[in-house]
Amino acid sequence: MSSYYIDVANAGLIQKFAFKYVDVNRKSLSKMTDYKQFLRMGPSSDAMLNDFVQYAAENGVPARWYYINQSRDIIVNYINALVARDMFGNESFYPIVNRNDKTVEAAIKAFNKHKAVFPITK
Repeated sequence: MSSYYIDVANAGLIQKFAFKYVDVNRKSLSKMTDYKQFLRMGPSSDAMLNDFVQYAAENGVPARWYYINQSRDIIVNYINALVARDMFGNESFYPIVNRNDKTVEAAIKAFNKHKAVFPITK
């Protein structure tokens, strides 16, 4: 998490961008059947990030690419999760937002081995 991520998150720009993205692209998105298809056929991470950075700059948070690149994965992943939730429902949000979350991965691994304990450790 970088200072850029904190700035855009605190300004609500990630949510606003995702909402606008769905609104503008609803026709093409509605041709997709689920979030998995959206992740396969939707815009590339680079395209989504560039569009978001431009949107953020237009809304008061200038591009700072050093910090953007530090947080690129979390920004793109969260936008994708929000878009999927808007298009396909809440059940689409969590599989995306929890991807690459080390705590969630450890919990699933522990549950699958029937060795879940609290607190979860890696």
